Amino acid sequence: MTSPIFPSVTLDGQQFLFRVEGGPLPVDSNGVEWILTKFDGWTGRPAPRTARTARIGRSGSFRSAAYVNDKIMNLEVVATAPDVASIRAAELAVSALCSDGARLYEMVVDEPTNPGQPRLTRSVWVELDDAIQSVPRLWNSTTFSIQLATPDPRKHDHSWQSPIIGLGTAPVGGANFSSPGLNYASVPGADFGTPGIPGTGSVKNSGTATARPFFAVVGPLAANWQIVDQTNGVVLTFTRALASTDTVVINADEFAAQGFPGHGVYLNNSNNQRASLLTPNGWPYVRPGQTVTYSLLSSSFSSVASLTASLRSAWH
Repeated sequence: MTSPIFPSVTLDGQQFLFRVEGGPLPVDSNGVEWILTKFDGWTGRPAPRTARTARIGRSGSFRSAAYVNDKIMNLEVVATAPDVASIRAAELAVSALCSDGARLYEMVVDEPTNPGQPRLTRSVWVELDDAIQSVPRLWNSTTFSIQLATPDPRKHDHSWQSPIIGLGTAPVGGANFSSPGLNYASVPGADFGTPGIPGTGSVKNSGTATARPFFAVVGPLAANWQIVDQTNGVVLTFTRALASTDTVVINADEFAAQGFPGHGVYLNNSNNQRASLLTPNGWPYVRPGQTVTYSLLSSSFSSVASLTASLRSAWH
């Protein structure tokens, strides 16, 4: 598009814009104007999925957790072209949107903000939920209606926070109790050395829904190394040692992220290692508005071992 008019919606490589009164005409490289005239379902929270059973002989009911449904969104787009060939090509382009039924497609939404502030870009992963409707308006203009569904009902920041965390500083020196033992009479006396200090890194969920982190760990690390959430007390323990050439990725979310399935644990991007990860406190989480600090712990020290703790703020 020649004019960055917000808000805008980009789906499967196609960008749709709202027309701004008195603003420049947004057109693509073929001279086609794509105007978003309706966008239902982006704002607001999905309906809760409740389950209650009446108490027999008593008032009220028993209930289970009220999780939310997936989200349904409807887009209405008007395409206007300079000639017949261009509007036919536009119709074909829309009919090809989200054509692979075996995968989800990222929809990126740029939203307006106050002047001088950075734009707010958020995304969801969608699939077609109904037939794409195409209604001719003029000889060179067509209205399209597109209904989409999101298995993960949350919206996420399009960019990740990704602090890199090392093992910190190694312990130095210390008292030696081996033969001939300690000599407390010498000056300055026993030296107990300097304890090691673990490295830390923090992420913040600025959204309105609970977000889950994505971890990438680089060895070498001794077996039973840990990722510790110092804020919420959640600890992940990996029972296998990592060599200096090994990497482990851990997706703590219930949904896929960065190409890895929900609750996926993979060694060197290909070997499923879910059985090697212990989660006695459950999976890590970051609640709305919360800042969480992580550390990487190991019984052996390495200056090159690291943890990248990535997070996107999540929104209803």
